[in-house]
Parts: sequence; structure tokens; C-alpha cells
Amino acid sequence: MSTMARSFPLLNEIDDEINSNNIDWNKNAFQTLLTSNLPMTTVYYYAIDVGLRRLESSLYEAYWDVTADALNDLTQFLFNIPPTDEIKSYLYEAKCQLLMYASIAIIKLNTIRRRSTNEARMSCAAMCLLLLEQNQSYETPSIRNQYSSCIRSMRFRYFKRTLIMGYWLPTLSQSQLNDIHSTYERHIETMIDHLFSTVSLRDKINEFIDNFLLKNDNDEDDLQDTNGFVFIRRFPKYNEKTIEKYNDLMHLGFVHTLNQLNKDHIQKLNFCIWILCCMMEADRILLGVFINCIIREHVSVEPIDFEQKPITMNSLNERDIIIFLLLCAQQNISNHKQDSILHPYLLYSSSSLCTQQQKLWWQTALERTSKSEFIDHLGTIRLDDQRFSQYPPKIILLQTAKILFKTAQIAYEQHSNYSASSYEQYAIQYLQTVKTIIKNQKSNQSSNIQQIQHEKLFFFYPQSLIYEDNESNYKSIKQLIEQCEKLARHCDELKLLPEPELPKTPSPIKEEKGFFISNILSSTPIDKEEKQSSTIDSTIFATPCSNKSDDLPNQIYEQISLLPPPSTLSIQPITETNETSAAALPPIVDAIVSHMNSVNQWINHFCVNNEGIQNDIHTIRDRLEKLNRATSQMIFSNVKLFQTNPDGNNEHSSPSQS
Repeated sequence: MSTMARSFPLLNEIDDEINSNNIDWNKNAFQTLLTSNLPMTTVYYYAIDVGLRRLESSLYEAYWDVTADALNDLTQFLFNIPPTDEIKSYLYEAKCQLLMYASIAIIKLNTIRRRSTNEARMSCAAMCLLLLEQNQSYETPSIRNQYSSCIRSMRFRYFKRTLIMGYWLPTLSQSQLNDIHSTYERHIETMIDHLFSTVSLRDKINEFIDNFLLKNDNDEDDLQDTNGFVFIRRFPKYNEKTIEKYNDLMHLGFVHTLNQLNKDHIQKLNFCIWILCCMMEADRILLGVFINCIIREHVSVEPIDFEQKPITMNSLNERDIIIFLLLCAQQNISNHKQDSILHPYLLYSSSSLCTQQQKLWWQTALERTSKSEFIDHLGTIRLDDQRFSQYPPKIILLQTAKILFKTAQIAYEQHSNYSASSYEQYAIQYLQTVKTIIKNQKSNQSSNIQQIQHEKLFFFYPQSLIYEDNESNYKSIKQLIEQCEKLARHCDELKLLPEPELPKTPSPIKEEKGFFISNILSSTPIDKEEKQSSTIDSTIFATPCSNKSDDLPNQIYEQISLLPPPSTLSIQPITETNETSAAALPPIVDAIVSHMNSVNQWINHFCVNNEGIQNDIHTIRDRLEKLNRATSQMIFSNVKLFQTNPDGNNEHSSPSQS
């Protein structure tokens, strides 16, 4: 590949992803690859990669022509490639990606032409439901090759595709799902007919859908209408268990997508709000997934002093940012309460889910630039007395408090008391503020009608929320207060539960046989949900143990050879030879292993009540894996030298031992 890259530097530029969001650059690269004299397999991999980049980037543009051109160019190319074994899985996933982008593009088309987006949303939902139910895992090969960059990019797209479909589909109502299931042919036919003008191309797309996404070996004949459209049968019903099956992939997609948006704060904000809106409408709210992806290291995690005056930039807390996102999501849901507007095109649309004031506040929070307006709006989020006129409506405050109490309850059940208390603290602040407002209004016999002002951070338009003194809203507020108080009592009960005891395990250095690297090097993911058990595994992070046996190097090598290669640390293969001498091990082996064990045991204890560590458990595992690999390799190499010349090594170590 290096020779090919030197003679064709465009491949290096594609691998480096410098122009990945540049539509014109990707368009030119696509055409250059098609007319090059490169091997066809290379053309297939790289042309598909830049074609998908161009298509996704075009969705951000306000014009339809750029999306139409990108969609048609890539579709013509994909559905005319012979499916060889070498690119079979890559090509299949590329076609699935194309169909998802096409289903989003139909919403863009209707939005630009000012047509009703309801039919387009249903077409998009039908295609997404089909793709998710018939999802095939896309794995990267364990051995790197000249196309590894393209394959890795496709896997990230696979994560993101699963993320978008997995979060959006649960927001659909049961009536919408029933409609999709009964009239799916019309929805999918509408999408294909509006996007693709060529009959031959439409036929190839329908053939792929029928033969690969809905194929049933028991059916021989396909029914066709007079226009040649293949009716899609056996359409799957929506199943919540399908979503649960993809939870891990959705989390990976969330992390990778936000990492890609690190340089674009506004798109990152839009994405976070969209995900939260989906969580709220589906009633599957998990705030913990946002912590590590959006919170900077310099943001405080200490409890907030709500009495502190004046509020300063340095007091910004990670919970402040989470509450800000919650209120932005609440704003979108409440302003369109009767008719949900959620759909995947909102991730790309210029009419974003946040106001200009919210964009500025978010950017300031991430960049840590001090502005007076930022401090004022931070006071609004914390419900500072001086910002009373800027408070969100009481119903919104109570709904937010309810979400925070539920999150705290889950954290208490997982014995993450430190994290739970910070959520509970904010929830109590919101609940008590609403109760104080109601008490003051009753004593003053006057209603404080909140007027919409341009300097507000949050806007809630429906009159039913602004004028909160009507009977219906009064009952809703009273019910929400009762629910919050019940959740608060439950949190108090959970605080009284005893902490789980760490199991007492014997020292691996003295008791265990052999040299191995345990759970820390396991590829089995340890998710936050797994910590709901009352017993916490003290061997989440385990260290190698020493054993003064003559086959120690062989045991080390066998364990290292079973591990997947690390991403940033390359260990050269070691050819093992049988050792006949039984030499004593140098004291440094015990010292190193003992120290590693102490460090890992300290992390085990620290994990118990620290949610930050729990959320970072995958990162910690990765870092310790690399450290243990390097240390194991070092011990192995030195033991080999020691056993080769034990007398010489003993001479060197004798002065320090005397």
C-alpha cells in the first residue's frame, strides 16, 4: 500500500480525513478514483468512502441539488459493483448506509419544497425500522490491510446508523407503527420514486431490499404491480428487545459521533439535544452517557453552593451543563407537544433545536470564556432569586426535577452515592423553588405572569405553560409535586442501605498459580448497568501475579498471544524456545507485580463511589491493558536474559542486597 500511496497520494489524503466534510473535494476525489488506473478493489473501497462522506455532508447544505447529485452518483456506483467476496460485507453495509441517508434526504426534500413532512417521516421510519430489524453486524478484520482506514470509517458509520435508528424509532407512537406495518409498501415506494428518476436504478434498489433485507427462503414468487415495483412482504414489527440488543453499539456510536464533532460545538449541541429529546419522548432517559462525551476536565464536579453570591465562571459544574441540555430538550418537546417534530433530518437541518442565546451559552461553557451574559444565564439555570423573571414555567421545572430524582434513584441503587447526591441536590433546588413560588403567589394573591423576553435563555411558547393559573395546569403541577416528593423519600430510603462489601480475595502473588492478566485485559465489556448488582467485583482491574516456576516465560507468552493487539502499542512477535534450566527469578519481578497489584486494588476501591471512574471504565481498562502488556513484555524479556545468565545478574544485584 505504501508504494501505491506514493504513486497516488490522493489515497493518503483520504486516509487522513483532512477534507472529509468538503463536498467539492469529495466529489472531485470520487470522479478521480473512477477514472484512475488503480486496482478495482482499491477504487471500490475508496470511492465508496468518499461517496458516503459527500452524501452525508450534503445533508447539511440548504439546497437540494447537492444532495440529489451526491445521492444519484453514489447509488449508480454502488448498484453496479459486482459483489466479490473481498468487498461483500463492505458493499452490503454501504448500501444500508445509502438507504438510511436516502430516507433522511426525503425529509429534506419535502422541507425545502414546503410540503408536509409527515409522509416523509413515515417513509424514513419504515426504512429505518427495516434496516434495524434486519441489521447485520459489521466487524473489522483483526489483521490490518491497505483498506483498513476505509473499513474503520465504515464501522464508525455503522455505529452512528445504529445510534440514530435506535434512539429515534422508540419515539414513534403505536398508531404510527401500526400504519407503517400495514402500508409499508406505499411508504417505501414513495421514497424511492421521489429520489430516483431512473427505472432501472429503482428496480435494483427494490431487488436489494427484497432479496437481502426481506428475503424469505420459503417464498418463490414475488408479486409485482403494473409499474414493476416489487411489493415488500414480511415486514418486521417493531420490537423493543431489538433496541435493547443494540444498546452497546448505540453507546459506541454516541461516543464516536461526539468525538467527531469536537471541533464544531454547535453541531455537538444540536446532536445532544436531539438525543435527549428522543430519550424523553421514549421515556428512556440515561443522563450518564453525556458526562464523558461533553464535559471538559476543567469543569467542577464538586457539590454546588446555591447560596453563593455572586455566581462566578469558576463555579460552573458538570451538572449545570446537564441541566442546560435538559431544559433545551424540554423546550423543544413542550413547544410541539401535540405533534412531535422529531426526525433524523433535524441532526442536519439549519433550523436547529436551539436558539442563538443557547448556542452562545454552550460555546462559552466549553471554551471557558468569561461573559456577563453567561453568568446571568447560569443564574437562570440554578434558579437564582435575581433571575426570577427568567425562570422556565413551573411545569417544566417540576418535570426536570422528576427526571433528576429518577436519575439519582438509579445512581443510589448502583451505590454511586456521590453522583446521586449531585443529581438529587439539583432536583431539590428545583422542587423547593416551585413550592416557594406557589406559596408566595398564594400569600400575595397575585399571579406572576411570565412574559416572553428576548434575553431569555429558554423559550416556552404555548399559552398553557405561560399562564399557569388555569385549573388543568394547577392539577398537573400538584401531581408533579407529589411525584417528586415520593421520589425524594425513596432516595432518602436508598441512602440508608449499607454499602456493599468488597469480597476478600487472597493475594494473587501468594496464592494464585501462573502468570496471567485477568479481567482488565478481557474483551468483555463492563457497562455501567452491570454494576446494579449488590456485589461489586473487586477484580475489575487485576494485575499479573508472579510464580517462581521454570516455565514462567512460556506462561507469559501464552497469555500475551491470546490478547488482541493494542491500538497504539505495537509488540513484536516473540518466538518461544523451551527452557531447561530452573533459575530463580530476580527480586524485581515480585516488586513490579506487587506494585501493579496495589495500584489496581486502589482503583477498585476508588470505583465504588465515584461515577466518573465508572463511566470511564472502558478507557481505564484500555490504558491499564497497555500498561500491563508493556510490563509483561518487559518482565518476559528480562527473565529470559536473567535465565540465560543468572550468575551475572546475581552479581549485579548482590551489592543492593547486602
